[in-house]
Amino acid sequence: TRQATGRKGKTRIGIGLTPSSIKRQDGLSQEAILVTRAGVIKSISADPPKIFVTNRQRRYIPYAEDRVIGIIVRRTAFYYHVDINGPMIGLLGTLEFEGATKRNKPELNVGDIVFCRVSISNRDMQPILSCKSPAFNKSWVSGEALFMQLKEGNMFQCSLNWSHKLNRINSKHLQ
Repeated sequence: TRQATGRKGKTRIGIGLTPSSIKRQDGLSQEAILVTRAGVIKSISADPPKIFVTNRQRRYIPYAEDRVIGIIVRRTAFYYHVDINGPMIGLLGTLEFEGATKRNKPELNVGDIVFCRVSISNRDMQPILSCKSPAFNKSWVSGEALFMQLKEGNMFQCSLNWSHKLNRINSKHLQ
């Protein structure tokens, strides 16, 4: 058996797992990790270690903090409706860009491609998207923002497994 805690006694849990509290028979509650999808439990040895579930899922289910590429399919006064190939169309606020104001915001059109992150995800509502990065603080006007409209390049469909491999920080496929 391997212990799944790091030097500081913490473990990061990823896709397919969720923290929970379970009541024991003696009335006390105990912290536990519940599995929320079928598959194989894998771990990455880091500090803190990360545990997640892998499977051959074909349909994308958005989770909070996922980085996604989507196509704008509808535009309203306050929102862009973005197709991220999930069960529902995502909502991207017109002011959800780093440094955007009511007077100074990006003008995106139907068919534009945008790189954004899922800020709120719930199975009963549309995912809320954002182009604001919690760690990277550059304005969309300068063109140096992490999340923004993608103007050049090619977009293609790929499997979920392949996109997860490409999404890793040190992906050998993107070097």
